[in-house]
Amino acid sequence: EKDTILEIGAGTGFVTRELLKKSKKVIAVEFDEALIPILENLPQEKLKIINENFLKMSLPSFNKIVSSPPYGNSAEIIEKILFSDFEVAVILFQKEFIEKLLAFPGFKEFNDLSVLTQYFCEAKSVFTISPNSFFPKPNSFSSILVMKKTKKFGTAKNEKLFYYFLKTIFRYKNKNLENSLINSIPFLSTEAKIDKKSFVEKANSLKLKGTKVSQIEVEDFVKIFNELF
Repeated sequence: EKDTILEIGAGTGFVTRELLKKSKKVIAVEFDEALIPILENLPQEKLKIINENFLKMSLPSFNKIVSSPPYGNSAEIIEKILFSDFEVAVILFQKEFIEKLLAFPGFKEFNDLSVLTQYFCEAKSVFTISPNSFFPKPNSFSSILVMKKTKKFGTAKNEKLFYYFLKTIFRYKNKNLENSLINSIPFLSTEAKIDKKSFVEKANSLKLKGTKVSQIEVEDFVKIFNELF
């Protein structure tokens, strides 16, 4: 009853209607202008409708997220969510996408977004949903992802740069850390002021310099970043 819920992709309001029964306020974001009159037929006293592109809008104040967003922009949506201020998020995504977010080091699905998700949150998949539950029917299974905001692996000094750092070195995920960092210098130089000689010396001194990028733990990525920058 005290929660302000952000719903991304409210659509025709089936979930919105249920959220209004349970919460203090619902902020329903819907990009499709044709669906806004349908949402306007819902009880309005606790509802704020925003007809904008979620990826381009400034976020209002909220503390929880419940959403079934478009699958086509899943990576961009989860990135914006992770950098926002929330307590709990319950989101419907394609099953394969959630498997990437929850992947452990050493698994082929493990990537930069896996690290970012697990850096910001305790996350889990709670159940799988058949394509038969949807209209129109998608080609793949879906899952519900639950994320609780917590930084149990420490804090990166600059979180936006930390994510750029992850995206850059994961270009070379099958190389060892030292080689990956050296190959990444041209890209990192565009986002951060780094002295090449000093950076190479730091890369040479890292304890995990001989470990493949794809096998490094989330906690170690945070430590490595803070040592380098």
